[in-house]
Amino acid sequence: MKRVRIAGAGPAGLTAAIVLARAGRAVEVHERSDRLGQRFRGDLHGVDNWSPEGDITDALARWGIERSFLFEPVETLRLSNGRRLSALRSPQPLVYLVSRGDVTAGLERGLAEQAQDLGVSLHLGSPLDAKGADIIATGANPRHRFCVEVGIRFDTRTEDLAVGLIHPEAAQGGYAYLLIHGGRGCLSVVLFGDFDRAKQQLARARALLGASLDLDIRNPEPIGGFGSFQLHPDLGSHAQPRVGEAAGLQDFVWGFGIRRAMASGALAAQCILEGSDYVAAARRSLAPLHRVGVINRCLWETTAYRGFDAYVRAITRANRPLGPLRTAHTPGRIHRWLLPLACVVLSPRYAPLFGRPD
Repeated sequence: MKRVRIAGAGPAGLTAAIVLARAGRAVEVHERSDRLGQRFRGDLHGVDNWSPEGDITDALARWGIERSFLFEPVETLRLSNGRRLSALRSPQPLVYLVSRGDVTAGLERGLAEQAQDLGVSLHLGSPLDAKGADIIATGANPRHRFCVEVGIRFDTRTEDLAVGLIHPEAAQGGYAYLLIHGGRGCLSVVLFGDFDRAKQQLARARALLGASLDLDIRNPEPIGGFGSFQLHPDLGSHAQPRVGEAAGLQDFVWGFGIRRAMASGALAAQCILEGSDYVAAARRSLAPLHRVGVINRCLWETTAYRGFDAYVRAITRANRPLGPLRTAHTPGRIHRWLLPLACVVLSPRYAPLFGRPD
């Protein structure tokens, strides 16, 4: 069995490495940067738990991934329209909070340490040409950028919380989020348009949330990034699968890409072990979720600000709000009918993302 070479040491590449190594394969991972999660310094992100595939902790167990990193369940999510806060409470976690980068309890560090304990050879500052890689997991492609994140990470005395803000002046086409855990916090806006005014929108989000929360911000540092997406994912080939954002796999509604990245990495590894066709498997299991995101993005952009209050009231009254969220992200026959219409509506704004891979 030949050694498997993976380009990229993000969540997708490291998940693939762990799955392969647990099955006894020799693996080496090459990361272009000289540090894991180069742009992250303990930034807080959320891993969605509303996938129709069930709780993400069950998926981690199937993939053989131990929770050696921060993986904090969030059962209460506060939602704000800029005027008032509503509490969305769930008996099951809505999201799991993770810390990003090569820091204590960081996701990338935790995955890398698990991989190395299994014998994976990790090479930092080692760009691997795509032609020499067996799995391509090189992350977001700026040519297919669809959202931009701008924010701050900071120290704080504010208690742990998770808040989402929907307001046209604070996050054009998207949302702002405030996550705090253990004295560290992140406040960011995720924009789907009007990128030139990102700093102004961040300031507006900070003011709106500060008016309704006792928010303590100390030692702020700027953070930022972008998400990439392709309507027709570039999945590579049977011999050289592409995973995560390198394939254009993302959540087109919110930009919650961590779970999608890890799932695609695990699928590519399993297909290598079985000798099966990754492209066909990804089209069966990942592409339907991908298409649902396009339809939900269309619904969001056409109704978000007008219908947000009614949506929040409905979902907060649900005994198990995770149910409606999973239903909204579950592929069905209606999505096949609605996809062409959604593409017509969104194409003027997102035309570069909707073409076929080169």
